[in-house]
Amino acid sequence: VRDPFLVDYPELSEELTASDFGLADKEVKQTTLIAKYDKDCYKATAVTFGIKLSNASSSCIWFGGTDRGIRMQFIDEKHVELSYVDAAGTAKRLAAWNAEKAQVTSFAEQMIEWGVTFQLSEQPDGTNVLQLGVFVNGKLYNGSYLTVYDVETSCLKRAIVLQAKKGSIFIEEPSYKVLT
Repeated sequence: VRDPFLVDYPELSEELTASDFGLADKEVKQTTLIAKYDKDCYKATAVTFGIKLSNASSSCIWFGGTDRGIRMQFIDEKHVELSYVDAAGTAKRLAAWNAEKAQVTSFAEQMIEWGVTFQLSEQPDGTNVLQLGVFVNGKLYNGSYLTVYDVETSCLKRAIVLQAKKGSIFIEEPSYKVLT
């Protein structure tokens, strides 16, 4: 079954799911787990997985590596902050979201299907621009992609880092695949 949210985006060439990272049916409790796929970067990739947080406060999911790349930080059960963190550790806040706009009652205590799409392109001046899409239960959050300028490809290695600072993060295979 092809997921409807990416039908119009053929430039995505690969989909990775929780099992590709060895994370299917894993639970992380008050610790950090690093899962690497390979040394390439997220270039034209969709990443899909299901996440259930027992306590959303201060938990993070990183795409790219430990303390670099795209950081999805759960502030509490109703709020998520998305940032890009470069190799020097400088964070650029991209968005602040709330559960209501994501059309969920809470980001904690329920399984939520997440889809994250990366469309990275090199510009004529040698810099990189990332078109980032984040989907919650199959819907593009706020109906728009985020554009991130001056992205360092070294910060977007194909890795996921789960940081459960309080409570736990349970990750599973998504119920759908984006690219079939």
